[in-house]
Amino acid sequence: GGGIFLSPVILFLGWGTPRQASGIAAPFILCNSIAALVTHAFVARNLPPNLPLLAGAALAGAAIGTGLGIRKFSMRGQMVALAAVMLLASVKLIFTR
Repeated sequence: GGGIFLSPVILFLGWGTPRQASGIAAPFILCNSIAALVTHAFVARNLPPNLPLLAGAALAGAAIGTGLGIRKFSMRGQMVALAAVMLLASVKLIFTR
């Protein structure tokens, strides 16, 4: 969705704190995902059959991540979590076709 790239840019350029970067990245990812689904629906004339399950999992993950970010993680904890997600995304990008 692009949020994996947006968050570090916001932090590296000093445009916001980890909480602010997360708060901006989440709706950015949501908008990109909706645009991709709409485009896919028009081009392929269908949507994936497991879309409700995937959407539910995404919403549950967003709720859990938001709760942890607001109530549990310090700024340092959020930076570590973001670094872990970026590392996983980097490994996936390098080792998948």
